[in-house]
Amino acid sequence: MTFELILSIVVNLSAIAFFAGTLKSTQEYQKRMIDNLQKEFEKNFKRLEEKQDKHNTLIERMYKVEG
Repeated sequence: MTFELILSIVVNLSAIAFFAGTLKSTQEYQKRMIDNLQKEFEKNFKRLEEKQDKHNTLIERMYKVEG
């Protein structure tokens, strides 16, 4: 094998390793972002449920007062 061929193989393997590392890093970042968005959604959804419960309680009380 010639020096140029070996050098070419080493450079190509380095490029593949670089892009694989970049891909892995991007996937981990996206997973963290999705997890954060899910947590934020759950928090906001729970807050909305609490507001709905308060509203429903008010409606039930008004129904009893008027009835």
